[in-house]
Order: sequence, then C-alpha cells, then structure tokens
Amino acid sequence: MADRHDTPVACTLTSKQAARQLLEWADVRRRAEHVTPIDGGVRMTLPATMSADVADLARREGACCAFLTITTVVGDGALTLDVTSENPDGLPVISMLAGIALP
Repeated sequence: MADRHDTPVACTLTSKQAARQLLEWADVRRRAEHVTPIDGGVRMTLPATMSADVADLARREGACCAFLTITTVVGDGALTLDVTSENPDGLPVISMLAGIALP
C-alpha cells in the first residue's frame, strides 16, 4: 500500500470542473486575512462565517486531489484552513490554490 508521499499528483476533475473550482479558490484567497507557508503547504486564516463554504470546497478538493491533506478548524472567531501534501511534487498545486510562492 502506498503512503501519501507516493500518491500521484493528479486531479480527477474535468477541465471545466477544475476551472470552476479554481474560481472558488480565488474567492477564498481574496477573503483570506492571512496566508502563511507551513511545513508541507500553506495555512489560510479566514472569517469564521466562511466555514460551511470552505469546508465544502475542502471536501471536494480532497476528493479530486488525493495527494492533498486539507483541514479546517474554527476557533476564536476565525477559520483556519491548512492545505498540505506529503508529496513535495504537490507544492506547486498548493501554491496555485493559495496564491503564494512556496519553496
């Protein structure tokens, strides 16, 4: 059985579906209060009022891109969204979703 480090960097969405989902990520980026690199990815801090929409997007992104680990936590009036990958080849995808350059 392969671990997540060996999971291929691949998306199962059609081009049209991926384009629609990328527009949703652009909205998340615009509304992010902070976007910070973390080990293996990025952390976004967002208004807690976005929790349902972001959780839905995170679920869908995780379903189509198995190489990503996406977690959401609501606390202290804010939503924390972490997007990481154990596969270093996933960093360019995370960078694109978050809108920042990652090493």
